[in-house]
Amino acid sequence: MLDRLLWYTDAPAGTTDLVYESHSRLQPMASHGGVTTDASTVTVTSVVQTNGGFAVCAAGDRIEIKQPGPDYALFKSKIAVKNTDFSIDLADAIDLSTVGAAAWYWQKRSKGTATTDGWVSCGTLQSKSIKIDMTTLPTSGFNLSIEGRYATNQAPEVIYQRQYTAVTDFPAIIQVTESIAAIRVGLSRVAAGSDGSITIGLYGNPTQ
Repeated sequence: MLDRLLWYTDAPAGTTDLVYESHSRLQPMASHGGVTTDASTVTVTSVVQTNGGFAVCAAGDRIEIKQPGPDYALFKSKIAVKNTDFSIDLADAIDLSTVGAAAWYWQKRSKGTATTDGWVSCGTLQSKSIKIDMTTLPTSGFNLSIEGRYATNQAPEVIYQRQYTAVTDFPAIIQVTESIAAIRVGLSRVAAGSDGSITIGLYGNPTQ
């Protein structure tokens, strides 16, 4: 089962430094009020504009919204632009015009190149694996580095590296057999080129 989302429909921006990304666990945002749109659009607004709205959010963060309909399917996207604390533009359009106030959920994205970036705890997981899903491959391909550490503040240890240049390599599942306490995944481009769209998750079963 998916334990943590690391990369979400993103791609490395540089060609030299590895970039590490991770997302917080999904948080219900009921205390911030519901959201709506005027029609089918990427612009989503907060219904009650006195409760914080999108103040905690930033571009790149992930959003899930309960869509109208009998099954209340979750619409999943990410914030492309934060217009104000009460208005955001998503990467994908949604129509909430028939809903008074749709419930929404939020995941904060963290991203950077430092030795402290991208880490998520995994010490309580059994049968750990990293799954990579590819929507669009960067034109030059990308380098992948899976790193672990056995204790807090320990120097990162590379446990898997590979260069990907063909979309036929995906989805890819990499088993992690090391008894590590934390893990992170770094990406870098092979060379300059167009953006890609890569989603990476940490999977495993919690220790009983």
